[in-house]
Amino acid sequence: MTLRTTQCWRAWYKAGCWFVVALVFVLFTLQVSAQGEPVGSTREPKSTIRIVTYGTHEHLDEVASRFMASHPEFTVEVETYSFEEYPQKIPVMIASNAAPDIFQTWAQYKVPWIEAGLIMDMTSFWSRYVDLSDNLFPFVLETVLHDGRYWGVPHDFNSEVWILVKDRFDAAGIAIPYDDWTVEEFRQYAQLLTDRQGRWLGAANPVAAGWGSSWQWTRNWTGQGWVSDDRTEPLVDKAENVEMLTFFLEMVTQDESMNGAGLAAPQDVWAGGYSMWQGWVDFSFQLASNGTYDFRFATMPRSRHGQKAFAQGHMWSVPVNAPNPDGAFVFLEWLMSKEGQEAMVAIGKRQPLSPDFELWDLYFSQLPASVRDHVRTFVLDVLYGQANVDIMRYWITWPQVNDIMVRHLSDVFNLRESPANAMTQAAQEIRNHLSSGEER
Repeated sequence: MTLRTTQCWRAWYKAGCWFVVALVFVLFTLQVSAQGEPVGSTREPKSTIRIVTYGTHEHLDEVASRFMASHPEFTVEVETYSFEEYPQKIPVMIASNAAPDIFQTWAQYKVPWIEAGLIMDMTSFWSRYVDLSDNLFPFVLETVLHDGRYWGVPHDFNSEVWILVKDRFDAAGIAIPYDDWTVEEFRQYAQLLTDRQGRWLGAANPVAAGWGSSWQWTRNWTGQGWVSDDRTEPLVDKAENVEMLTFFLEMVTQDESMNGAGLAAPQDVWAGGYSMWQGWVDFSFQLASNGTYDFRFATMPRSRHGQKAFAQGHMWSVPVNAPNPDGAFVFLEWLMSKEGQEAMVAIGKRQPLSPDFELWDLYFSQLPASVRDHVRTFVLDVLYGQANVDIMRYWITWPQVNDIMVRHLSDVFNLRESPANAMTQAAQEIRNHLSSGEER
C-alpha cells in the first residue's frame, strides 16, 4: 500500500466515522422529538405578519409582543423608517411586489394613496366586525372613511390646543381662559406676557409656517379653508384671510409679542421661550416629563366663525397586494379590541378611540397628579365634550396647495411681501393646480 493510498484511506475513515456519528445523532434527535409529540401530530409553521411604520415613538414592537402572547400562531415583524423617507417607501414597496401586510397611512396621504390604488378596500372587514365600529367615537371612525367606503382601521386621533405657561399668567394677573377668550384678548395677553428684557415672547406664531395650524386659523376666522368646499376655487386672497394675516403681522411688527421678521425668543417652546403656543394634546406627557414649567390647556381663541381645534387621525391600512391579508385582519381586529387599545394607551400613550372610561383612566393615570385632573377635565369636558374639534379632510392636491401656502406665508412674515400681494400670487398658483385636472 502506497503512502498516498494510506493517506486517502485514513481521510476516508475519518470522514466515515464522522458521518456515522452525525447519522446516529440525527436519528437520536428525531426519536426524542417524536417522543415529545403525540403520534400523528403535525406542527404548523407560524404565520408572519409584516408591519411597516415610521419613527420610534409608536413602540409597536411592544404592542406586537402583546398580540403574539395571545396569538401564538403568529409572528409579527415590525419595520420602522424615518419620517422623511416613509412617504416614498410605501408606494415603492407596493409597486415592486414587496408590500407589507399592514402599514400606517398618514391622514395627509389617505386620499392620494386610495386614488392611486395602493390601499385595500376594507368595507367588508368592517361589515364582519360591525361591533367594533359601535365602540368608537364617530369622529374617529370618520378618519378611515372615503367616498362612503372604509380603507383601514384608526391608529390614533389627536387635536391641537393652546398650551399656556401658568406661572406667567398668574404673575400677570390673567385668569387661565380655558375656553372663554377671543382673538382680541389673545393679542392683548400676548403683549402682557412678553418679557421686555427679551427672555421670552408672548405667543408663538401659529400661521407663519402653513400646515394644519394655519389652515385652522383661516377656518375659524373666515368660515372656510384655503379652498372652496368643492375644491374648485382658491379663497386665500379673500379680504377676510388677508385681514387675519395682517392681524398676526401686526403682532410681530407692532406689538413685538410674536415671532417673525427676524424676531424670535432665545429658547424654544419646550424651554419656555413662548408664554402661549399651539400644540397637540398628547404633548402633555412630554411637558409633564420635562417639568420646565407648569402648563395649562386652552381652546383656540374665539374668532368670527368659532374656535374649533384642528384635529386629525391616521390609520392602519392593508396594501392591495398584501402577502398575508388574513393575518393582517386578525391583527387589526385585535388592535381595535379592548386588549389592543389597552396596549396602545399604555405603551404608546395614545388617546383611547372610544368613550371607554377604563381606557381613559389608564391614559390619564400616566400623567403626574399636578396636571392630571386639569388635562382630564379639559379633554373630556371642554374639547370633546363640547365638540370643539374640526376634523381635517385632506384632498388629493393638499400637498401642493400647502407647499404654495408655506412659501407665500414665509414671504409675508419675513416682510418680503404684503399679505394682500402674497395671497394674490398664492391664489393664482393654487387656481392653476385646481384647474389642471389634478383635483377630484
